[in-house]
Amino acid sequence: MDTKPIGKLVKIDNGFAFKSSEYSESGARIIRIANVQKGEIVDSNPKFYPNLKQLGLESYKIYENDLLMSLTGNVGRVGKFPRSLLPAYLNQRVCRIRIISDRVVLQYLFHFFNSDKFEKEAIKASKGIAQLNLSTKWIEQYKIPLPPIAEQKRIATILDKADALRQRNKQLLAAYDELLQSVFLELFGNPVRNEQNWPVKLLSDVSEVVSGVTKGRKLKKEDVISLPYIRVANVQDGHLDLNEIKTIDALPKDLEKYRLFAGDILLTEGGDADKLGRGAVWKGQIDDCIHQNHIFRLRIKKNESLTEDYLSALIGSGYGKRYFLKASKQTTGIASINSTQLKKFP
Repeated sequence: MDTKPIGKLVKIDNGFAFKSSEYSESGARIIRIANVQKGEIVDSNPKFYPNLKQLGLESYKIYENDLLMSLTGNVGRVGKFPRSLLPAYLNQRVCRIRIISDRVVLQYLFHFFNSDKFEKEAIKASKGIAQLNLSTKWIEQYKIPLPPIAEQKRIATILDKADALRQRNKQLLAAYDELLQSVFLELFGNPVRNEQNWPVKLLSDVSEVVSGVTKGRKLKKEDVISLPYIRVANVQDGHLDLNEIKTIDALPKDLEKYRLFAGDILLTEGGDADKLGRGAVWKGQIDDCIHQNHIFRLRIKKNESLTEDYLSALIGSGYGKRYFLKASKQTTGIASINSTQLKKFP
């Protein structure tokens, strides 16, 4: 099958470094990394900027059906821009992709970018340890398979139908989550108002909070053991994705310090705002497994009248998410929380 570098088919532009201190209540919407999710553009925590035409920034304007890709953090996420969010302009570390060739169909390109293969290779090609950064030059040089236009349209149609099914399933899951939240409130009351006067303690009073092992350490070969470890990608909102478990070089004492036991709660320290407080209960699925430093492990102290499922549900509730958003440090669309802030969770 014929292939072509993506840069021969599209024009890729980076965003502008808008100043967050100058955001306003009205004006044109500024699209940031947090707005670019896998397969969609979300209008979470919208930010606006005034007087953009006067500033001469029209080259950063976004149009309907522009493809936008995240270049920092969760790299390689691509969404197609909807008319409902116009007018809008592109912020830094998000790139805009527009087709300039008649050899590729927009919807085929959209689904190609959202394939697991492309996303994994984008992550692999990114640089950085604490935070990944993807180069637009790499995107331009990446070769895409180009079947005939009719075949591209056929593939796109099939994938559109599959995506529609996923969206319906997503809506059902959202409705199920709402039901769970209502049951939680009925049983325990609203945690913010605490109508039932339950005793309140800080997280540090009832659990041990431990960060994980750091990647990239220089270790003596004769002391090294290879251990399975949990990464940020494995920790989802309310569940663990264990389809791909990687190993890390560690020391025997690391296993003693970071070993996961059934009942531990795993939480991500951040990244995009949706990752704050994201976590789930570890059920002991993998023996001798540890966790990386961007994940916190909570272990409830002995003799505490507290269950891991209740604590995990409370952290993942709207009450928990509001606390983490308020307590977190946020820069250029990236939000993170440290162990001190986590330990103060009431």
